[in-house]
Amino acid sequence: MRGRTMKVKKIAAIALASACAFSMAAVDFNGHRKPVWYASRDFFAPRLATIQPRTSEEYRETHSWEGVKVDADHLELIVLNDTNEPYKGSWAVNRVDFDGNVLATQQIDDVELDAASHKGFPLNEEIVDFGDANNELIVAVPSDDSFARVIYNPAEILTQELDAPADAFTTKAKRTADGVELTVTANDYVRDLFCMVGKVDDKATVEEGLVSLLPGESVTFHIGTDYAGDPADFAAANVLRSANDLKRDF
Repeated sequence: MRGRTMKVKKIAAIALASACAFSMAAVDFNGHRKPVWYASRDFFAPRLATIQPRTSEEYRETHSWEGVKVDADHLELIVLNDTNEPYKGSWAVNRVDFDGNVLATQQIDDVELDAASHKGFPLNEEIVDFGDANNELIVAVPSDDSFARVIYNPAEILTQELDAPADAFTTKAKRTADGVELTVTANDYVRDLFCMVGKVDDKATVEEGLVSLLPGESVTFHIGTDYAGDPADFAAANVLRSANDLKRDF
């Protein structure tokens, strides 16, 4: 009897732990898409570009020691073409500050990719020579809409000099035939903007998520909902979230 009781307690403890555990699902119990769903949609795109640290062969040869990982010595714009069609285009790369001022530029022409291939393009020293990494970004923009633009953050969120939401952006919400359109306009750099529509309406959906904006840019969240209350409720501080929330005074 004692053994059975212990077994029941163990099962109950496991069940409780499972109920309290963080879920790794991209969609929650009510069908709402989590931020990771939008991130996954972006990095599973047929054509993707990213800026990543890389190690040159020359640096590897002169700094390689057995059992020690070789550090990266430069940054590259890496362009991946996962389609069956070749790609040819160009990229404009800028180092900017959070106010939108351009600090350095680089033009990468003749970017040619075969089907199902990728290439890396080293960034110039002027681009990666950050004066204040906590207040600067690298932005790479393609010559057409075959790729999404790239924003590279050289510093961790906690040390970045982000503005609090009240200063970083403004919002405007209006009702539509299908629900609500929530437009956000950036005054300063806005990182990873996300609308948690389920906090207003359990049945609401939203097409956009994890959007970063540079000063002067706007994004409109298209929210599918039958919510009869004030459309501005979707812009409430506990609903419209971003990395800028870390600078909020609570």
